[in-house]
This record gives sequence, C-alpha cells and structure tokens, in this order.
Amino acid sequence: MRLHRFKPASNKKKIGFTIDPSGANLPEKFAPWVSAGTVNIRAGDGPKVGDNANAILAGVERDGFFIFPSS
Repeated sequence: MRLHRFKPASNKKKIGFTIDPSGANLPEKFAPWVSAGTVNIRAGDGPKVGDNANAILAGVERDGFFIFPSS
C-alpha cells in the first residue's frame, strides 16, 4: 500500500501515515503536519518504517491513518 508520511511541526518524534496525500485526516492535536514523502508498505515488512508494517496497515484500514509512536 502506498502511504503518505507526515511529521508534525511540534513533535518531530511522531510520524503519521495516511492514504490522503494532503494529510487532512491526521489528528488536529499534532497539527500542522509537514509532508515527509511517500512509502510503500506491505504486510510482513519489517520495522524499517518505524513500526511493524501490519500494525501500520491495520491502523490505516481502521482509522484512515496511523500515528507512530502511539503513546
């Protein structure tokens, strides 16, 4: 799945993944979001994108986005 990666200007440790190229569906509490490119993620991919690919894909399917780290 091709996902757009964003970083919040206020918290460089977080990464948001979404299928929305504008990032408009990412949580407002971390806005503004800055584009950090795109990434292709497949089920079973290792932690090269910051978290288990299956967790990222499940979050995107469930919520439309995934934020790493979640805490």
